[in-house]
Amino acid sequence: MTIPAPIIADTITTVPLKGIEKLLVGSTTACCIIAHVVAVRTSDVQALVAAASSAWRAVLLRHPRMRGRISKTNAAEVVIAATVSEEEAAAQVLVSTAASPTEWQEIIQRHCAAVLPANRTTDYPFSLHLLLPSPDDDQQKVRIIVYSDHYASDGFSGLRVVHDFLSAAVAPETHQTVKSLPLLPPGIELYFRKTMRSSFSLPVWLIYKLFTLMSKSKCVFPLPPPSASGDTDKRFVGNAQFATGTEENLAANLAACKSNGTSLNAAFLAAMAAAFSRVPGAVVPPKRAGAASRVKYSVDYDMNIRSRVVPPLGGDHVGAYIAMTGIQQYASGMPLDTPFWTHARDVKKTTDKGFASYETGIRLRLFDSYFSKEPENLSTTPGADIIGDINFSNMGRYPFQTTHTLPNGGGSIEIDSVHYYNSHTGMGPAAIIFCSSVRATSYVMNTRVDAAASQRFFQDIVKLFEAVGTVAENETIGQFAARVLGE
Repeated sequence: MTIPAPIIADTITTVPLKGIEKLLVGSTTACCIIAHVVAVRTSDVQALVAAASSAWRAVLLRHPRMRGRISKTNAAEVVIAATVSEEEAAAQVLVSTAASPTEWQEIIQRHCAAVLPANRTTDYPFSLHLLLPSPDDDQQKVRIIVYSDHYASDGFSGLRVVHDFLSAAVAPETHQTVKSLPLLPPGIELYFRKTMRSSFSLPVWLIYKLFTLMSKSKCVFPLPPPSASGDTDKRFVGNAQFATGTEENLAANLAACKSNGTSLNAAFLAAMAAAFSRVPGAVVPPKRAGAASRVKYSVDYDMNIRSRVVPPLGGDHVGAYIAMTGIQQYASGMPLDTPFWTHARDVKKTTDKGFASYETGIRLRLFDSYFSKEPENLSTTPGADIIGDINFSNMGRYPFQTTHTLPNGGGSIEIDSVHYYNSHTGMGPAAIIFCSSVRATSYVMNTRVDAAASQRFFQDIVKLFEAVGTVAENETIGQFAARVLGE
């Protein structure tokens, strides 16, 4: 397949949505608002506030996907505005003061729980909230919150937006010279070129049948569902929880992964198996005497296409460049006597292969082909809820500079932490966990399960993830869980 040349944004009127973009617009179980929360310390809060609207407009002018709105005549197309006025940019910026040191978590959950943009044909997919610290907040951190409609952002995009916003805020002289980046092809086109699947043209009905069969392999999330009697809304969000680890633990985790020949992503997935060993219903008793119990659940693993496709996207472009794959080791049952590091190495191989797997290709092709036919909304058909028991993504370390110098000797803006929140938990009991880091690992989990059970599970996840660096060479997953969480 020939990849089209980049399109210059001010020469176009509409561009098609493809693949995952279509799913994130058309399926009520996948549509969601995501929040990128960057906590900063600055010696001049008012300078940041004063520059906010102008700096935000500069970012909008730079990234064409941020200026996209759903076509009024075709929900599978986006209209890219050639420019954005100062008034339009200012309308997307909110500045407020938190009532308490922890209110930011509640604000994010409330905002993302709302029904998606009231009118995607008039609303841009990104907005900015500067949340100033409450007077009794000892940390005095300003939280830069970038909200985005998921069809236009893959998580990494929000971090790019935050970086460009801060860069513009400290360099106001550049605001009038911003040039729009070219609009790159959708991620699905780049994916199929990379994986040599340009001839992947199975009939839609067959792709859908295969996808449904894959969905049937998923087990029911073993945590209890929410007890609220009024929970009948498809947009129910659930319980949002936030935590941050320590710098020492992140350093130890990375060192242990390097010495054991695996990735932090894979080690976190192995630690997740240890967490599930404490969830009633997830542990399967041994079939024969002397065998180990197994832990059984399903995982969807998010992959960032940016680092794997040609042409490389680097970190400059905003868009939904993501794909998803499953990890079958857990759906079939993971023996708890499996050595932790052996399993982590196996998981790394699985996730590396998953990028080019037929399951991933079928999912992406289904999203693209099925919605183009539009016989009905995907969410109304069997097996359509794509999330597993757990949807996991580790976004890694914040990839940009963490210090921005204010002009005229005004001090600096220091990035302290990054949290990424995804409000989607699907139609059934499920959980989404996202990790990111600056100096320490930040954890966010959103669940559609009982609040008390969700809190216990999240606490176990954080304890185990933070302790990856302490796992001995031959320690098993079951032994790891017992050591960290107690018998």
